Amino acid sequence: MHKAIKYIIHIVAAIFGSLAIIFAVASWRLSSGPISIAFLSPYLEEALATKDLNYRLEFEDTILTWSGWNRTLDILITDAHAVGPNGKTLASVPEISLELSAFELLRGVVKPTSVELLRPSVYLVRNPQGQIKFFVGTEFEGPDESVNALIEIFLSAHGADHPLGELKRTSVLGATLEMDDELLGLSWRSSETDLIFEFNDQSIDGDLIANVEIGETSFKVVATTSFERYDGKIKTKLRIGEMVPARLAGLSPNFAAFGGVDLPLFGDLEFTLDREGQLVERIAFDLTGGAGRINMPEFIPSPTTITNLKIRGQSDVNFRVLELAELAVETDGPA
Repeated sequence: MHKAIKYIIHIVAAIFGSLAIIFAVASWRLSSGPISIAFLSPYLEEALATKDLNYRLEFEDTILTWSGWNRTLDILITDAHAVGPNGKTLASVPEISLELSAFELLRGVVKPTSVELLRPSVYLVRNPQGQIKFFVGTEFEGPDESVNALIEIFLSAHGADHPLGELKRTSVLGATLEMDDELLGLSWRSSETDLIFEFNDQSIDGDLIANVEIGETSFKVVATTSFERYDGKIKTKLRIGEMVPARLAGLSPNFAAFGGVDLPLFGDLEFTLDREGQLVERIAFDLTGGAGRINMPEFIPSPTTITNLKIRGQSDVNFRVLELAELAVETDGPA
């Protein structure tokens, strides 16, 4: 009996010892650099291509990486392209990081739970009606409806049997974002932009961090959004870093009224958009201003030097009715 137990212990110790050696060697190999696992590429392409997905995914290589003990294993696909049925490239991304469903892998099925698009170039065009069209990649020719359809596929709710049925999170990290806003009559860009979307049955919750550049003005924007699937409304909370509105006045006729606000402003805005990007309901604001000048004869009879400003309230979507909950102004007196 004792010999049998001793024999079993030796077997178990040998198994675990061998596994430890294999794990240590694998950990060393992964920590020394990424490993190509190109043999998985056809499986990933097949898993992300079904009849109801109007595109196919092509990429150069599939790589397994590991960044340390506090990180999971990452599957990277490089030089990825989404190709439409006519052979046209709908989107291109330098790298895509995937997390796969462990449960589905045990069943021999490849399904992503998280998709990260790394360092893409994203172009947006908002038409005069407020509708936004996208293009993802460096070979931008113009907005394409098929690209919007591709984005809609990733944002839609899917059943469990769909290739994207386990997808809970999509991120766009380190992106260069450029927008031609025909509604406002200006263009702007942002480098090192991060967008993160979390999916559930009722909504899509998003976070945005961007350093916005408009003309010679730049400021930081942090936003949280919630897209309600049942009515299409997008509730948004926006935090704007310090910027001087007067510097935007000459960029668009829509910003002409900012010409009289020559002082640094920062603060929070809350508003709701419909599916078409139009403002609905009311706009709430909580803004703080620093030293500068205000020249707005319709509100203040003469130009005034401001040392500090605090304004909080709300407005209707047409900015015709303004309700102030707080207004505090410190001045040096009239000019």
